[in-house]
Amino acid sequence: RAYDNQGNYTEHTAPYPASFNVDSAAPTASLTAPANLACTSDTSPTFSFGATDANCVARIAVYVDNMAIPVAVAAGTETSWTPSGALAEGTHTWRIDAIDGAGTVTSSATRTVGIDTTAPAAFSLTTPTPAQTVRGFVAVNWSASSDAGSGLATATAYTVYVDGAPATTVGSALTTATITGITTGSHTVEVRATD
Repeated sequence: RAYDNQGNYTEHTAPYPASFNVDSAAPTASLTAPANLACTSDTSPTFSFGATDANCVARIAVYVDNMAIPVAVAAGTETSWTPSGALAEGTHTWRIDAIDGAGTVTSSATRTVGIDTTAPAAFSLTTPTPAQTVRGFVAVNWSASSDAGSGLATATAYTVYVDGAPATTVGSALTTATITGITTGSHTVEVRATD
């Protein structure tokens, strides 16, 4: 009501009576994918997340590499964000802020994701030597490779191929493999390193 000096008053216009919500609970904010410490060759990975609130989530702010300003502000119903440009190779941190209708902010935990688009370092096949003759099996040996980005795959670092087909896979701690069942004739041997 608005009163004048004589006590006369006027009611405010419709809607009447005014209604409002009281929101004293903070929203929740969680990260779904990529998993913490995950590594990918995708330079524009999709970041998935979730947010809930007793009334409504007004918006979600996405932060990358501890920047003070969010790289994206999404509607409260959004559950993912994909960078429009490529992220640089290396490690990146990310998190979200969930903001409800009352302006209460909840920050998620921070996760780290690695971007690795570089192949493992070059290495050499040491045996068998070109035109070597073997009998029924072949011992394949190579010099160790390395990977400065995500590292060599622990359990599946090296795959030995015979005539273009995978024959066996070994972990990063090994630089040798024995291939049996070699048939009579000429064959090719190749080793590939995987990060």
